[in-house]
Amino acid sequence: MESKPVCNVCGSPEVRRLYVLKDDYIGVRGGSECILNVEKCTNCGLIFVSNSEDAFAVDEFFWKEIVKDCSEKFGGISSADYEDKVELMEKYRENNRILDIGCGDGQFLNLLKRRGWHEFGLDHSKEAVNRARDRLNLNVVHGMAEDMDFPDNYFDVVVMWGVIEHLKNPRKALEKVSKVLRRGGLVLLYTPNVNSLFHRLARFFYLCSGGRCVYPLRKLFIRIHLFYFSPKTISRILTDSGLVPFEILRVNIDANVVLAVHPDRAWAGSRLIRLAVRGIFFAGSALRMKSHMEVYAVNGKD
Repeated sequence: MESKPVCNVCGSPEVRRLYVLKDDYIGVRGGSECILNVEKCTNCGLIFVSNSEDAFAVDEFFWKEIVKDCSEKFGGISSADYEDKVELMEKYRENNRILDIGCGDGQFLNLLKRRGWHEFGLDHSKEAVNRARDRLNLNVVHGMAEDMDFPDNYFDVVVMWGVIEHLKNPRKALEKVSKVLRRGGLVLLYTPNVNSLFHRLARFFYLCSGGRCVYPLRKLFIRIHLFYFSPKTISRILTDSGLVPFEILRVNIDANVVLAVHPDRAWAGSRLIRLAVRGIFFAGSALRMKSHMEVYAVNGKD
């Protein structure tokens, strides 16, 4: 018997099913297909997938087939890409320790190391961790964010760039972050925005078709993303975990990156799809319904 899902943000059992979708995001590259049950908490509004397979196996695929692929296509990151964020981190430097959760092969962490930070990294992927250690000699460990084991009040800054949507228990992970981050320390998050124009249009087509038009939804709700946050729900989960958000920026990911790393090559290679995706990005910017959020918070624990 299927267990009733519970909201990870507010703990409410008052959850209703939005969609039942076939996930082909991994299947098109040889992985097994599955059905995703997409739920919505009627209390706080969190949207999430309730029937996920083992997250570690999925994230290992995510690293090998998607993140590494993107890195090879577009090259490494430069300090100019993150200059504003690196400068902000400097204002919080006291203990000189920074933690990058979901650090991948350590490119961003290496930039911080060159700036004099004592770097610490954590990632689900064994291959990514090995690359960070072997190629860049970084202080990186393999593990799950929910189970990380660092001393209390240890870090000045914790970075979770494109991570929280992959976690099985983001609330537990953020509570851990609140413990290992010193009081007044900085947290930086980056995650998709479920209030984006992409999501709004996909739901519009679904409702107008009487539930028959699910193709756009299948490109947005994917097995490797378990949680879909809005500005409201990301603020709620941070606050309830002892972290105080002070800025949420709506930003667009590079459309070329989205298309280049999507595993459904036929879909991403279509000229019509490429024009449509770029058009929606442009319209979303004008309407303040951008694809992602940058979230900044400080540790407000007692």
